[in-house]
Amino acid sequence: MKIRISSRSGFTYMTVVITMIVVGLTLAAYMKLVSVQNQLSMRSQTWNRSVPVIEAGVEEAIAHLNKNGSPIGGMFDASRLATDGWEGNTTDGWLRSGKAGSDYYFVRISPWNGLSTSFPKIYSTSIVEQLPAYALQPRGGIFVADAVQDILSSGRFSQRIVQCTTTNIPVFTKALVAKKGIDMAGQNVRTDSFDSGDPLYHDGFYHYTNTPGKWKCNGDIASNDTVTNAVCIGNANIFGRVATGPYGTICVGSAGMVGDVAWQADPLNKGKIKPGWSTDDMNIDFPSVIVPTCSWISINKSSFTDTNGDTWDYYLTGSTSSTNPTCYVVFPGGDFKGQIYVSGYVRLLIQTPSKISLSGGDQIKIAPGGNLELYADCATASLGGRGVQNAGIATQFYYFGTDRNTTLSYGGNAAFTGVFYAPNAAMTLGGGGSTQIDFSGSAIARTIKLNGNFTFHYDENLKRIGLYRGFVITSWNEK
Repeated sequence: MKIRISSRSGFTYMTVVITMIVVGLTLAAYMKLVSVQNQLSMRSQTWNRSVPVIEAGVEEAIAHLNKNGSPIGGMFDASRLATDGWEGNTTDGWLRSGKAGSDYYFVRISPWNGLSTSFPKIYSTSIVEQLPAYALQPRGGIFVADAVQDILSSGRFSQRIVQCTTTNIPVFTKALVAKKGIDMAGQNVRTDSFDSGDPLYHDGFYHYTNTPGKWKCNGDIASNDTVTNAVCIGNANIFGRVATGPYGTICVGSAGMVGDVAWQADPLNKGKIKPGWSTDDMNIDFPSVIVPTCSWISINKSSFTDTNGDTWDYYLTGSTSSTNPTCYVVFPGGDFKGQIYVSGYVRLLIQTPSKISLSGGDQIKIAPGGNLELYADCATASLGGRGVQNAGIATQFYYFGTDRNTTLSYGGNAAFTGVFYAPNAAMTLGGGGSTQIDFSGSAIARTIKLNGNFTFHYDENLKRIGLYRGFVITSWNEK
């Protein structure tokens, strides 16, 4: 008996087998696709999650630089950067590690010697887990490289690095800056600039000189205001640029001019602004003055005779450290006036309801090498009489007006070198009569008015050694 296998049954069996293989391969391919898609999605989420971790490192570095990296009294102290959990020096840079949730960051500030010609770079590395993290504790400070290697060797973390360049924005970048209006009233009013840090642009005494070629045309003035006639030039000669807030306008008298030397040498340009020397994009903040914490000493009036035989009502002797000045306070009671002699690093506070009222023969004299920070926590301040005698550079006299300080006038009958910052005060600069009075430095106030023969000379050295608004990021590059 012969048994026959139907060819039709064999074809059916083969068809089922091939179909199962095809379905299996398709299912495997689909599962692989889902797996790859899931891996890519998780990798993308991990990569994106690293951004806020990197930013945490950058923000910590910026906060550290702003607290410890800005010069105090014009002096940079690198040892202050090796504090608050940071380790390092000017040769290797400063390093620190931190943790954000289950992720880590390692941040490094590049070597820096405090010079404004080359601000430090920030390198921030994020170490972000891709799967549940191991219980790892990163090592900080100079062992950052070892700590990174320890964590990455687990295979459970991804690494991302960025390099940020920085700059530190100076507070005093122009001759005159006001929240509101600027009025250049009077005759023979002018602004220009010089540089007490460059012997090519000062006369050896660190103040303005009228010697040809020794001064520059950067006596800029600016107002944040957005109204008509936010800045009134009048008949002043502005050897610099003028800026207002958006839609603010500038008024110029028939004899006033804004521009460089060549522009103002042409009488046909009277009453005009050189093209390109005015803008309406001014927009800066004016932080309030905060009186620093200090061990204040009550000031007492006592007779003092200096080496020249001059007698003074007050003798304020200060420390030898710019970071730790001796602090004096005038307690509320009466007007602060008289003849004041300052040596060393001194901080002086005038509190309301007292006021500053210098007139007649009153004056403040800063001895060679002396530095005075005058805090006016009072409504009114009048620096008249013989004004402030400062034979040094502008950073050796700072006037700080708190929000209580609403009126400020300077009418000293001698040349002045220093800096005013009083963002809530109506400031008036005048005096001199028929004599030209020179102001060398910079001023920031709520409103500013120039009278008489008062001329203003911006010291460009303030951009290098003056106060700073704070470090900011200028670029972000992934490495």
